[in-house]
Amino acid sequence: ATVRFEFEDTTITPKTVTGNFQDMSVLEITEDYDVHLNHNCGGVCACSTCHIYVEKGDNFLEEISDKEEDFIDRAINPRLESRLACQCIILDEDASITENTRVSYPLSFIPHACSPARGGQPSVLFFLTCDAYGILPPISRLTTEQAMYQFISGYTAKVAGTETGVLEPTATFSACFGAPFIPLHPGEYAALLGKKMEQQGAAVWMINTGWNGGPYGVGQRMQISYTRAMIAAVMKGNLAGVPTVKHPIFGMDIPMSCPAVPDHVLLPWATWTSREAYDKKATELARLFSENFAQYAAGVDEKIRQAAPVING
Repeated sequence: ATVRFEFEDTTITPKTVTGNFQDMSVLEITEDYDVHLNHNCGGVCACSTCHIYVEKGDNFLEEISDKEEDFIDRAINPRLESRLACQCIILDEDASITENTRVSYPLSFIPHACSPARGGQPSVLFFLTCDAYGILPPISRLTTEQAMYQFISGYTAKVAGTETGVLEPTATFSACFGAPFIPLHPGEYAALLGKKMEQQGAAVWMINTGWNGGPYGVGQRMQISYTRAMIAAVMKGNLAGVPTVKHPIFGMDIPMSCPAVPDHVLLPWATWTSREAYDKKATELARLFSENFAQYAAGVDEKIRQAAPVING
């Protein structure tokens, strides 16, 4: 199959790639062929930053899902040909008949369907962030207090495609990852989170889909295959009992090995060319956390305040 990438920035030369792309997403193809395309959620259809326009060949792609349509509605300048690159899966090259049909049927037609469609309490929670500084580990386990602190902080990065006018990643904090929509002090929601975690014995893992090897402009985005491997390892229990190391500033526990992920990728400072430069940038990010959290500190328990990053010097 042949895929041609054209860019809204006309100073960038279009790129054409050819290969066996069956069952690959367009986003995966961009990573394999060094085509820059923003993506903020690790390719799991949880944002609209990999929004693209499919000008030709949509019959060679899996049909759009309701979930994908919902996120496209939130994208900048959506059009009829809009898709999310992470959801554009290349079909068998013999795709002369477009698979673009929908059907409705009673829930009773599904064998073993659960009614009401309600699951039990989760045993694992994932926090998702996109760190443009290249400081946070790609995966880490949080204590209850750290989870509450991170939940209140709501740290991530705005990337191009998130909001109009954003051309490069910038750090941002949004309490409880949804500050405009919460009427109470963020500490109230964090306390509820901590209570539920302890009641159910739930573990919280933070997944960073941002940069490693350096900040934006120097390092590289975390590979989607690594992110997926880390999440799968947690869900399968493969990280239970794996030795960990604490982040020297942020304090979270970082597993030292994970199936299908190179060991050095797990330790963010090991991907930088200079440990001194890493520590300096980590301290800079820690100060941003502290400055942001100051507005909420008076309304939270001391144990949560103690989960803040440690700033030396």
